[in-house]
Amino acid sequence: MFESRYFAMCAGLSARAEAAAEKLAEAETTLRETAQMSPQELGQKLTDDAIARAQAVKVPLYTVMLGNDAGRPDRPPPPQVLAGMATQTGGVFAQTTSTADLTKIFEDLGGALTVVPTVRELTVLAPLIALILLAAAGVLMAFSRRRPIATGPGAVMPGLPPLEG
Repeated sequence: MFESRYFAMCAGLSARAEAAAEKLAEAETTLRETAQMSPQELGQKLTDDAIARAQAVKVPLYTVMLGNDAGRPDRPPPPQVLAGMATQTGGVFAQTTSTADLTKIFEDLGGALTVVPTVRELTVLAPLIALILLAAAGVLMAFSRRRPIATGPGAVMPGLPPLEG
């Protein structure tokens, strides 16, 4: 019995070690690929990955740029990159050069990001309804008038003639 548990535990550890080795190999491949990229290619890959992840989990990206920096000549302008990220994920891009406008932008974004209450779990309703019905039955029983039940040889049930015997 001890040996079977030992072998099962070793097999489980071996499977975990293999999975970790696969992830490590993937990370090493990614690292080598990114090390060979130019800064422009790396920036584009990171942007594309961020967009893909946001789209996968259906999260809109809201991007805000303060200033009017044209960026570097060998790369796309920052407003273009930020606007692309926002529009591809269903978000909004805003740009301003003043901090006063920045406050207004964040207020507008805050209004757009309202929380919508949703019911995620309906199984709590069944016990709640059962509890309410049980409480209502208890109240009705407490206030109902008890009527004696007719039993025995001389008992007369309402609406029936007495037993002769």
